Amino acid sequence: MMNTLKQNIADTLQTFADAPLRDAATRVLNTLGYHSERTGYPALDVEILNRFRAAGSGITRNVVLDNVNEG
Repeated sequence: MMNTLKQNIADTLQTFADAPLRDAATRVLNTLGYHSERTGYPALDVEILNRFRAAGSGITRNVVLDNVNEG
C-alpha cells in the first residue's frame, strides 16, 4: 500500500510541469487523498488581479494573469 502511494506521488510530481498550474496542483492534492469539486471563484480571481494591478506589482501580476487565462 505505502509503496503504491509513494509511486503515485512520484508519478504525479514527475508530470507536474507538463500541465497548467491549477490542474497539476489539483492532481497532486487528489493523489494525496484530498478532493473538492470547488476550483476557485473566477470573480474573486479577477478582483485579486485588479488589486495587484493597482499595487503596481508587475511580476506577481503577470503570474496571476497567466493563471487566470489558463483556468
